[in-house]
Amino acid sequence: MGIPLGILGLAVYGATVRGFDPARLFRDPVSAGSLPIYTGLISSLGVVLWVATAGICLFAYSLVRTRAGQAEGARFLLAIGLLTALLGLDDLLLFHEQIAPRLLRIPELMVMVGYATFLGGIFIRFRRVLLDSADELLAGALMGLGGSVAFDVLAPPGGMYPVAEDGLKFLGIALWSTFHVRVAFRLLQPNSSHDFG
Repeated sequence: MGIPLGILGLAVYGATVRGFDPARLFRDPVSAGSLPIYTGLISSLGVVLWVATAGICLFAYSLVRTRAGQAEGARFLLAIGLLTALLGLDDLLLFHEQIAPRLLRIPELMVMVGYATFLGGIFIRFRRVLLDSADELLAGALMGLGGSVAFDVLAPPGGMYPVAEDGLKFLGIALWSTFHVRVAFRLLQPNSSHDFG
């Protein structure tokens, strides 16, 4: 109860002391903005996939970490679960687009480089797990997410560019989710005792 009560306490503090409109914190953005019901649907589905994947990887980590011969696989699930949760929260809260540059004065590019560094560290540290598991799903996920970033940086706003940028991101998230859930499932199998270390 502590975490949800703490969040509600911060919301009440913001509404009473800081003068925030409580409806902006509690209501669904579509309802609060009187927007069409399909507004942000693809983005919301992407966040659901990020968070579901993170939850599955972290839950699988909690089950696999005590098994003999699976230390490296368990550590991979922990690292990728944490990165996926971070990416999901970023997507939900628009952290690299809004919060970091506007509130924290951290350039958007620096945040993106931080995520890429985290991912690169995972790829280097857990290369044996990835080499044993990698296939077209992971390659497609990286191409979709990378293509989305490229469109975001290079393409002019408007027209069909947002469809290409967010469409590639959604496809990348879906493939990322499928790949990592499959790795977690494989590591959870009773006969899976291969240590990648």
